[in-house]
Amino acid sequence: MSFVFVDGRIDSVCPRSDDETWAVNIRRGILSTLQNTMTSLKGVITGRETDVAGNCPVIYKVLHLRHNWVCICTYLFS
Repeated sequence: MSFVFVDGRIDSVCPRSDDETWAVNIRRGILSTLQNTMTSLKGVITGRETDVAGNCPVIYKVLHLRHNWVCICTYLFS
């Protein structure tokens, strides 16, 4: 399945005509987890993202743990 990835978000998906509906839905769900619309690595960033669950509020937090950076994304289903 092809998809369009623009500035950290999945803009559209292009399944093949012979793809099963259930398989397309699973792939859409996996692609939704790849979205990342944070604009900075500092502080807490809030916003909204549209994915397979709809348009949802999201919170990004960046933590520095020893020698690694960790990004935590929380979806707030409304």
